[in-house]
Amino acid sequence: NLPASPAATSDVPSAATIADSVWDEAGSGHTTAGTFGRLQAVMGKWEVTGNQLICYALDGTTVLFTFNLTNVAGDPASIRVYKRQAA
Repeated sequence: NLPASPAATSDVPSAATIADSVWDEAGSGHTTAGTFGRLQAVMGKWEVTGNQLICYALDGTTVLFTFNLTNVAGDPASIRVYKRQAA
């Protein structure tokens, strides 16, 4: 929080302090589409089970997303996947 009227430059947090506060925030509270919290799915563990792609949080156990996988004909698939749709 910035003071309403800083007495000196030293009262204003540095860019590094602000960045540290932002990046140390728990990702679990930031899962809205288009946010970095959602990006965890690409950085965490993922697996294909049957015809589903399951994406986990960085803890490796919390499921973030599950997608149904289909081939070009629209049939469930685990190989030659053409499309993924939210389960």
